[in-house]
Amino acid sequence: MRTARPLFMATAAVSVLGLLTGCSGGSSSSTANSVSKDCKPKFTFPTISKGTLTIAAPEAPPYFSNAGGKQSGIDLETLNQFAKDACLKASWNVIPAAGDIEAVRTKRVDITAGGWYATPDRGKVVNQSDPVYVELPTILSKSATSDANALKGKTVGTVTGYAWVPDLKKLYGDKLKEYQSTDAALSDLATGRTAAAVLGGIDAPYLVSQSARFKDIVAKTMRPTAAVAVSEKPSLPNYPHTKGNDKLTAALNKELAELRSSGRIAEILKKYNIDPKLADVEKYR
Repeated sequence: MRTARPLFMATAAVSVLGLLTGCSGGSSSSTANSVSKDCKPKFTFPTISKGTLTIAAPEAPPYFSNAGGKQSGIDLETLNQFAKDACLKASWNVIPAAGDIEAVRTKRVDITAGGWYATPDRGKVVNQSDPVYVELPTILSKSATSDANALKGKTVGTVTGYAWVPDLKKLYGDKLKEYQSTDAALSDLATGRTAAAVLGGIDAPYLVSQSARFKDIVAKTMRPTAAVAVSEKPSLPNYPHTKGNDKLTAALNKELAELRSSGRIAEILKKYNIDPKLADVEKYR
């Protein structure tokens, strides 16, 4: 299992990242909301900057994007609501994925977003929240199949680094084709070089919905099968945050529980053309 989901974006997203961050260690920041003087917080916890929740995220739609100076994303909407409920300004810092956990560890930011898996090793340097959503393998094809076993004998694409790659190698053998980006895998699928692609259930459906060249491709959450372990026991991304800030952990967990029970997380996923069932983390915990 990877310690973080592969942060491979479409070409356009990578180009935007370069404009925002310059070198790999750079960042760009902005404050998303204002706080009224009579705001009463639902919970309180210490932050690095008084009155502000400082957040790091890579340019990785649909988790977070600052393309063209316009902010959007699943994590943006979730954590902006959290900041609002805590009567804090939300300050977003665009940092390449390789530097996000380090920014939290060194206490330059309070929290990072972008689909991070919770792991024991990561838990040694940061606190980890309850899961936000589910990362299930998703089959993208023109035939709209959800059955991984039905694709045996056909050429199937995936992206190097995902947790399901070893199982797919056993299932498809030399018919499995690995790519370095989701966009490359989708391009070969669109042109018929592959029959299907097994990709992430968060970013791939979103990318498909954003381009006319993928209009014939259908995304289906993989039907659970013992042949692909993570289809039965998927990864559960969380929000890593500053080590030892247990009040922040408790507040995050309370907020996530409320947003999930109210259906708000499912609504946000649906808004970005993602299966709202991926909000049902309790099914897999």
